[in-house]
Amino acid sequence: MSNVYVGVNMEFVRHADKSFEWGVEKAAELGYEYVEPMVHWGRELLSEAGYFHSISMLDDPYRIKRACEKAGIKLSGLSAHTPLCKPVGCACGDGVIDWKQVVEICEELPREIVFSVECGTVEQAERSISYLKKLV
Repeated sequence: MSNVYVGVNMEFVRHADKSFEWGVEKAAELGYEYVEPMVHWGRELLSEAGYFHSISMLDDPYRIKRACEKAGIKLSGLSAHTPLCKPVGCACGDGVIDWKQVVEICEELPREIVFSVECGTVEQAERSISYLKKLV
């Protein structure tokens, strides 16, 4: 029988008053073994001020690593989806997320990384896996 490890996406602490680091600490406090940080492109005012759970892909990847190590929690992957594509989802490479940079960030973090892609159709899922395989 396989082991099942429980993790949580950082959207569980989606507040306008809690930082990324606070969310990682809270996940560990609640007993989660893994956390999936949400990353975004560019700068967002609330994140920059420490009032939101996401982190910019322009930040040092070691910020994520340090927060996880301090809390004693592992990283399961990065949540890097975007609503700025087709309403039913999209294939990786079609939207505005810089997947090459997502892969580069993951290369700097612990190696137990799992990519999870939200697609609206089988065809989009096939194009996504093909696109991601070229990057990794």
